[in-house]
This record gives sequence, structure tokens and C-alpha cells, in this order.
Amino acid sequence: MSLRVRYAKLLRRLGHQRWFAWFGRQVTPLDRWVRRRTRGRWSLSGDSATPALLLTTTGRRSGLPRQQPLLYARDGADFVVVGSNWGQAGHPAWSANLLRDPAAVVDVDG
Repeated sequence: MSLRVRYAKLLRRLGHQRWFAWFGRQVTPLDRWVRRRTRGRWSLSGDSATPALLLTTTGRRSGLPRQQPLLYARDGADFVVVGSNWGQAGHPAWSANLLRDPAAVVDVDG
């Protein structure tokens, strides 16, 4: 079994754990900071096995830019992201922002 397949299985197993969701929510602000400081060249959440992009939306209430690092998959020229909210019951804020204003900026590898 390849390393990539083992890594994907591990991520699926971890994704069902409450502590993993909590940890992910704690790391996300730090990841945003690292991406801003390195102009998207570095990330805590992405590597070749788990590519990450930086999605910038407009806050539905504030009208201010909101950035969120997200794991993604490619579908041709498109990016596919999932609004899982770390396995929690509600939708993530970035998806509500996109529903209000679908215009967004996607930053991949700076």
C-alpha cells in the first residue's frame, strides 16, 4: 500500500474524532497567519498529499475580507472544496459567505 493511500486512510479515521475537530479549529488561525506572512508559499495544512488553498470571501455581516485555508482537490481547471466544518453539525462560515456573495479569490501556492 502506498504512503499516499495510508495517509488518506489515517486522515479519514482522524476526521471522525472530536479532538481532531477541536485541534483543527485551533490551528486554522495560525495557518492563516503563516500564509499571510509567507504570501501563500507556506502552510501548516497543505503538502503534496493534502494540498491546501486560501479562499478569500466577503463577510456576509461585516463586508470585510475573510480568509480560510481549505484542503482541495482538482477537477480539471476547477477546485473542489468541502464545507465540512471539521465534522460538526453546522455549516462553516465561509460557505455562508459564498452563498451571500459568490465572488471569491482563490490563492494556491502563493
